Amino acid sequence: MRAANAEMLNLYRTIGQALTECERNGWATEVVQRVGSDLRAQFPDMVALSPGNLDYMRRFAAAWPDPLGAPHLAALPWGHIRVLLDEVSDPQVRDRYAVAAVRYGWSQDVLLHQVLRRTQHNEEPPGG
Repeated sequence: MRAANAEMLNLYRTIGQALTECERNGWATEVVQRVGSDLRAQFPDMVALSPGNLDYMRRFAAAWPDPLGAPHLAALPWGHIRVLLDEVSDPQVRDRYAVAAVRYGWSQDVLLHQVLRRTQHNEEPPGG
């Protein structure tokens, strides 16, 4: 399952990088959205190509552009990565939460709880 997850994350990173490149090249938002529509038309059974998920892919590629520099992401489900993207803006803190989630086997709900609890109490994430 880890190998399949790693391949899925590589695909998501590649799509996110392509979307980012389109934006950098001055493509209008509508054109980037059209790319998403075209992908969904080409791969109708792939539910991951929703507009919201495509935005997560873009954000994922920006947060961790180099798979070798990404801490244990291949071991994290996509939902965990979305929580990290939504809730943790500091890249180093986000990486520490990713490492902790893998090390301690946190579910997505536990990860979210840890982030929110520590943020409310101004605490460092585990390993910090």
